[in-house]
This record gives sequence, structure tokens and C-alpha cells, in this order.
Amino acid sequence: MTTAIFKTIKGTVDINAPKSRVWEVLLEDKYTREWLGEFSPGSYAESDWTVGSEAKYFDGKRDGIIARIVTNEPAEELSMTFIGMLEKGNATYEGPMVEAFRDKYETYKLRENNGVTTLDISTEMGEEYYDDMLKQWNSALQIIKRLSENK
Repeated sequence: MTTAIFKTIKGTVDINAPKSRVWEVLLEDKYTREWLGEFSPGSYAESDWTVGSEAKYFDGKRDGIIARIVTNEPAEELSMTFIGMLEKGNATYEGPMVEAFRDKYETYKLRENNGVTTLDISTEMGEEYYDDMLKQWNSALQIIKRLSENK
């Protein structure tokens, strides 16, 4: 069995809005559907975002990934670890694909200075997906910025 190589995608964007507003855009369904769409059309998330709960990220075909919320400090930090996959809406927590991504992290950190919020994201990504996902994250960060600034 070949071990997948992972690289960390890091992104930062300065947003002319308070942390509380950026937090809304990161977690509320009416906003997440727009910025998650950068990764795959029709994408959305289902979660209550509480520590220990699952976050299910679906694409338009109801395929996707499952993460467990590790940290939720409102308007400060959200982190999760990947624990499963979705296929046509059905969850699986075992198998080679799940094992390859298990325990990889995604983190969102916010800090505010003089009304400007800096959003930092970090996510571990398989090397074969890195270039495409980096472009998609850069686009998603710009959408998060636009949605946050245009209340």
C-alpha cells in the first residue's frame, strides 16, 4: 500500500469587517453554499459546528467528506479533522480512501485589528490535489471577503 504524501495549503485574506461577520460567512448555510461552490458546484455543509460533532461537506452529487469538529471558539478559531467519506449521501468511516485522509486537519483562525479581520486558513491536502485546491482556496477566500464586506 502506498502512503499518500500530504502538503499544507495556507491562505490569508484581510477583510474590512468585524470577526463576528466573517464568522457568520464561514458557518451559515446561506453563505457557505456560495464559497464552498468554488470547490465543486452545488457544494454545501451540514453541521451544528459544536465540538465533537460531525461536519458533512457534500458536493452537488452528495459525495464528499466528513470531519469532526475539534475546536470552536466563536469568531476566533474553528478546526476539524477528517474522519470519513460520503458517497451519494451515504457515510463510510473505513476503507483505503478514508485511511489516506483520516486525521488530516483544516483550521480557520480570525484576528481583528482596527476593524479589519485577518482570516488564516490551513488544510492538509494530498499532493495530487494540492495545485487545484490551492487555486480553489484562493478563490473561496475572495468570496468570503466579498460576502463579509457586503452585508
